[in-house]
Parts: sequence; C-alpha cells; structure tokens
Amino acid sequence: MAYTLQEYYDTGDDTLTVCYSNNWRGQTFTDASGFDLTRVSIKAYRIGAPGNVTMDIMATTAGKPSGAVLGTVDVSANGWTTDADGDWYDFDFETPVTIPAGTMYAIVLSIPAGDASNQVRWRDDQSGTPYSNGTYVYSSNSGGTWTISAGADLMFRTYSGDDSGAAGGFMTLNTRYWGT
Repeated sequence: MAYTLQEYYDTGDDTLTVCYSNNWRGQTFTDASGFDLTRVSIKAYRIGAPGNVTMDIMATTAGKPSGAVLGTVDVSANGWTTDADGDWYDFDFETPVTIPAGTMYAIVLSIPAGDASNQVRWRDDQSGTPYSNGTYVYSSNSGGTWTISAGADLMFRTYSGDDSGAAGGFMTLNTRYWGT
C-alpha cells in the first residue's frame, strides 16, 4: 500500500501565520467520501529553534476545533528550513484517525515551548480562491477560544495508507554462492 492524497490545499501561498506558545493555528477540512487519516503534511518554515511541534486532529463545532483530541503527533522542527518559501513536513499518525464522510475536522498545530524568537511559520493563502471545504482558524489562548479567518487557508495535505510496500512490497536480496 502507498500513501493516497485525500483532502488538500497546497497552491497559492502568499503569506504566513506564526505559531508558538499560546498562539495555536489550525485548518479545518471536510472529506466527501471519508478515509482513515495516517499522515498530514504542512508547508512551513522555522525561526530559531522552536523545539517540538504538536499536531492534533480534532472534531469541530460551528467550524472551530472543539472536544477531545482524536490523534496527535509530536515532531521536532529544529531541523526544518529557515527559507521563507517553506517546505513540506510530514506528521505520521501511529494509529489512523477515522474521518467520516461529510464531517468537518481540524488540523491543529501548537508549539508549547516556542516564543517570538523560536517559532514555526505555516504558509497560507489570503488572496486566492479559498479552499471550499474548510478554513484557517486561530487561537491566542492555547485553544481556549478559536476565531475563523474567512478567506484564508493554510497549506496542508491529508493522506490515507502508508509507505509499507511502496516499492512493491517485496525485498529482494541478491546472494552469491562461492564454492568449490
């Protein structure tokens, strides 16, 4: 099986949003057919050494993250690019998150140990045709309250599947026998 791209918005980024400390950022999405989410990729870059970045998948109420965390992944962003154009970074979920058809969920990014000098900047689009199945959301109090930013969307890709067997599922070992 290989990764299969599901919901995404990955073109037209023209600005950024900062994420650190109490400043959490998110992107909501809705899939028409449903899938088991195994990977999320975001286009981002770092300032300083932000440390661990936490990505949560959450349910939503009225288009804003709410309720329990359905899946979470922590990765270090200290090795990410510092180029303002950003690059794509993967967050792989050990346990797939089931995304039912027609239900809105939120990708939430937080960096508890970050500060103004050590942050992640998630690339976004504030001038193009918006992603029609969700929107950019932000919180300035660690997810206590959320605001919808209509007309803006963060760069993201969601995937089902995994990379096991991506090269055909077989490993070939060439062995030579030397004998008399």
